[in-house]
Order: sequence, then structure tokens, then C-alpha cells
Amino acid sequence: MRLLTEPVEWVWGGRPRRAGVSSFGISGTNAHLIVEQAPESEAEVEVLEGAAGPDTEVDESVPGGVVPWVVSARSVAGLRDQAAVLSAHLAGREVSPVRVGWSLAATRSVFEHRAVITAHHREEFLEGLDALAAGGQHPGLITSPAGGAGGGGVVWMFSGQGSQRPGMGAGLYARFPVFAAAFDEICGLLDPHLPHPLREVVFNPDPHQDQQSGLLDHTLYTQTALFALHISLARLLHHHDHTPTPSSDTPSEKSPPPTSPASSTSPTPATSSPHAPPSWPNSPPAAP
Repeated sequence: MRLLTEPVEWVWGGRPRRAGVSSFGISGTNAHLIVEQAPESEAEVEVLEGAAGPDTEVDESVPGGVVPWVVSARSVAGLRDQAAVLSAHLAGREVSPVRVGWSLAATRSVFEHRAVITAHHREEFLEGLDALAAGGQHPGLITSPAGGAGGGGVVWMFSGQGSQRPGMGAGLYARFPVFAAAFDEICGLLDPHLPHPLREVVFNPDPHQDQQSGLLDHTLYTQTALFALHISLARLLHHHDHTPTPSSDTPSEKSPPPTSPASSTSPTPATSSPHAPPSWPNSPPAAP
């Protein structure tokens, strides 16, 4: 192996191609990986008439690829029964794994207990179905946890400083009134404490060509902009009935909507004078 310092043609030498990738983190966390070319597969997925129907447009061009078969039911016993029925139905039939996989994914209801079988050939799929029906294991078989797919919770994770970018949220602001109303509300509360209006800094289409150049990367605007974006996103998600799973000590079935920025526990500058901006770390100069 040798370190490349310029682009070169990668000549096939009769051996699998390998490449080294290194990622160096500023915090000192480094990652190193060697990637090897995948082996060539001589087999192709069978392309025969199957369960999707003769008039259904299904992309069957998966030479040497892996196809998923998805099975679901309301209980563990039902999941095993589904696998047994499907295996018996396909036994002795010449079927297209691609078409069967499409039909299972696109034409069946999805229930709490689920299993996915990934394979290349019909025989491998049948082995996986038989293993699922018997409650056994198979290299291509993955089942949902004992409590079913619904046993887990839903959380919202919002990015922190460093994820800011010019124009973030502008498309949502233009398309969804709920998002726009929340963003405007937050800007109205924060603008008295900022040298420049927050909306103009965030939605500036060309932030490098005027006096606001680089402002979004200052901590003062980074934190306030991300706060406005995330609260507005939460309001939008709530509006469409998407909520995080409440904790065990929350009495209501649905988590409460995001609090108003005025009552939020996020740090707020102590002064309200537009001419005396707060002294935050990395704070930009005041507006002239």
C-alpha cells in the first residue's frame, strides 16, 4: 500500500481493490478503515412471473443483489404461521424473488411483529421462512424485538452548534404557516436582544456579500437561530400529530406542545436594549 498524493488511474491487478480511509476529528477521535472490493457474483436473481401481477411495473434488474422479504403479524404465533403459509405456497413454484418481495412490501398490511428475510435465491428465502416458522434462526433472518416493533419509543433529536447553515428552514417557512408562525414568534422575542434581525441573518440568500457576512457562525446567532429552527420544527411536527413518546412519569398520553420561547428555560440575554447587545462568547460587533 502507498499513500496517494494525486489522482491516478486505478488499474486492475488481478486482486480485489482495497482503499484506506482515515477520518481525523478535531477532538482527537480518529477513525481508520480499509474498504475492500466486494466479490463478484456469478448468479443473478431469478426473473420469472410471480406475485406482483403481470401489469405491475417492478424493477427486476438486481444482478447478484440481495432482496428483502417482509412478513408481519399481530403476534409471534401469527408471524410464524404467516411464514409457514408463505413457504407452503411457494414450495415447488418457480417465482421471482423480486416480485414476491415487492408484493410483500407494497400490498400487505404492516403489523406490530415483523421479520425480514434477505437472500439472493429462492432456496435461501424458503430456508429463512422455514426457520421463522419454526422459531429458529437463519443468517438472512431478522425479527423484531420480543415486544414487537411498537415496543420502542420515539424521541426527537435536534442538532447543536456546528449544524447551522444559511437558509436553514426557509423552505419550511415558505410552505407551512405553522412553522412560519412559530419562527416569527421566536424572532419577535429575540430580535430586541440582537444587533441584527434573526430572520434576515438566517434566511439571507447570500450571507457573504453584505454586512451580515459570517454572522450565522457567531455563537450569538448560531444558538438563537438553531433554537428558533428547532422550536418551529417541533411545532410543525405536533401540528401533524407526530409526538415523542412521553416518559413514564408523564400523566398524559401525548407530550405537551413545545413551550413558548418566552417561558422556555433556554438562556436569554439579560438586557433588552437593542443598542447594548449581551456579552455572549464569540459575540459579533454591534450594528452601526
